[in-house]
Amino acid sequence: MVDFESLFNEAVRDSYSLDLWGAAYLSNGGASGDGLEYFRCRLISQGRRVLEVVSVNPDSLAEMLAADTADGLLVPAFGPSCP
Repeated sequence: MVDFESLFNEAVRDSYSLDLWGAAYLSNGGASGDGLEYFRCRLISQGRRVLEVVSVNPDSLAEMLAADTADGLLVPAFGPSCP
């Protein structure tokens, strides 16, 4: 459990960027600081590949959302700082 929390917190820290904040803002119709954190938690909950792809190219999120509106990125997030 300690390893998970450490890796999760590292992923949250590493996924902070203004480009990703912009993607969160556009995909959610706005994004406060908390909103960005929840957004990053949802990305992390989708797995390493999704997080890496969107972190490098935030525009790819639009394609992922269009392809997977039923459950993909819309599933509840997990983590100590996520509701």
